[in-house]
Amino acid sequence: MRQLIDGSRWAPSATNAQEVDWVALDSPVRIERLSVEMVSTLGRMTGLLQNPLLRPILSLALSKDRVEEAARSAEDFARLVERQRHAEDPIFHHAPAVLIAHVP
Repeated sequence: MRQLIDGSRWAPSATNAQEVDWVALDSPVRIERLSVEMVSTLGRMTGLLQNPLLRPILSLALSKDRVEEAARSAEDFARLVERQRHAEDPIFHHAPAVLIAHVP
């Protein structure tokens, strides 16, 4: 993991700022918790996106195109929720470690 992170320092970035920070998780409990929270959030989003009365309101916060694109993904989100109900990890697939890159 250290080699991957170290190698990322040489990857091109906008204005060569390379402001990437990393979070490394190697605790199975924390990885599972993150996966559960991600699927839970996507599940709640599915409920909102499938409600035709809420789409115009969501379009005020996001663009109409983004809401329509997300609505098309709602079935995929619902499948993730279902897979998690069957003890699968549809996000990280029971990986022993997870690296998350983020920028300001």
